[in-house]
Amino acid sequence: MKPKILKLSSIMLLFLFIGAACQKDEIEYADESVIVSSSPFLSVYKTKTDYFTNISVGINDKVEIISYPDYNIKSANIIIDDEGNITFKYKWRLKSGYEVIEGYHFNSAITDISLKEYVNFNEPYKTNWDINLLQSRVIDYDPFVSYYYLDGLNKRERKFTLGELNEMIENGTLETVFTKLK
Repeated sequence: MKPKILKLSSIMLLFLFIGAACQKDEIEYADESVIVSSSPFLSVYKTKTDYFTNISVGINDKVEIISYPDYNIKSANIIIDDEGNITFKYKWRLKSGYEVIEGYHFNSAITDISLKEYVNFNEPYKTNWDINLLQSRVIDYDPFVSYYYLDGLNKRERKFTLGELNEMIENGTLETVFTKLK
C-alpha cells in the first residue's frame, strides 16, 4: 500500500511542479490608448531585468550620483490609488520588455529601492535620501539593453498612443522616429 501512496504523491507533486513552472507572471500593461508626448523628451528602453518599480538616479561619467528624484506623497509625478498603491504617473510598460517614460534618463543607474519605499521614506522626514545611502543602494550602473530617445524641445513635439509604440517595437521601426542611443 505504501508504494502506491508514494507513487501517487510523487505524481501529484510532479503535476504541481509542472503547473507552477508553466504559469507565467501576469504583467499588467497600460491601456494602449494612453497618449504620451515627446515634450520635453520621450524615452523608450529595455533594461537587463525588470526594474520597472525601482528608483533610478542620474550618474556622471565617474558613476557618481548627480541627480535623484523628489518623489513624496504630494509629488505630481506619482499616482496613489485608494488602496495606497503607488505608481509612476509618466512611465508605462510596453510589450517585449520595453518601457516608455515621458522624460530622459539614459545616464542612469538603478537602485534596489522601490517607488513605494522611496515615497514612504521621504514622507515622515519631509526630506530626500542621503546621497551616500542612495549610492550604497545602486544595483546596476549600466541597466539598458536598448534605449531610444525623442527630443520634443528642439524638434517638433510628437504624440503617440502606447499602442502605436508597441507596433513600432513589434515592427522594428522605433529607429525611424526615435534616435537610438544604445
